[in-house]
Amino acid sequence: MILPVPLFIAELFPPSRNRLFHSLCDQMTDDMLVEIANCDNPGHVQEYLAALRKIKETYEIESRLTWVPKEVLSLTRWSEPDELRPYYSHGQRGHMLRAFCCVTLLVAGADPANDDYIDGENETLAQAIESCLYLGAEHCQELGELLTWRYPTFHDYDTFPMFAIFALMVLALNIHTDKISPDQTASMVDQLATEQERLKGTDDDPWILWNRKYRSSFLGMETFDQKHRKWLYFASQIKSDYPKHLAVSELATDMLKDR
Repeated sequence: MILPVPLFIAELFPPSRNRLFHSLCDQMTDDMLVEIANCDNPGHVQEYLAALRKIKETYEIESRLTWVPKEVLSLTRWSEPDELRPYYSHGQRGHMLRAFCCVTLLVAGADPANDDYIDGENETLAQAIESCLYLGAEHCQELGELLTWRYPTFHDYDTFPMFAIFALMVLALNIHTDKISPDQTASMVDQLATEQERLKGTDDDPWILWNRKYRSSFLGMETFDQKHRKWLYFASQIKSDYPKHLAVSELATDMLKDR
């Protein structure tokens, strides 16, 4: 059974589905939605655009997120606004676009109708964290609130709770440094280790079982690994910037061993 999110984290980040999701919907202009709609087959742009406008205007996501608009949300999730590539936006606009797509997918992931349909959520979360860190403290606060809201929806077989706990540590250390103690972060590291131990024998796939048994950190237990370099960057950052949090530093060292 997954342990609940720590009380002090729930107090720092009161659970909210809507704050970040609604804020990003409100900040989407129509030309931004057009850009997202154009990142897949040009023959379906108007279908994608209509679905994206509906999300923006109603703050609602269809139960069982359909291919339209799931595909363009997922494709924009992979954008890298800090890299100067010609086919998507950069800087503030690029991060806003990516954050909107990632957060929409994370909200949709709470719906039981999307079980086993929305995958790679740790990758989506890594992209969302990076964009929210770029966009500022308020976006980071709201992302933390979204994660504490999502936490009760996780399944016992998910690796995502470990990524969520680590993400909440990253966000708390970055924007609530004076409100979180080394003992509290150490308790989060212990909770993450408990989740890792619980998951070691919970899959029938031999490759997944091997990874879960022998990898040093929780990072090596997840096969959706295209954005693991982002998680390693977050580990390096908190290890460097918050040395008083010794348990976090030790966890980061273990993560970096799995490169």
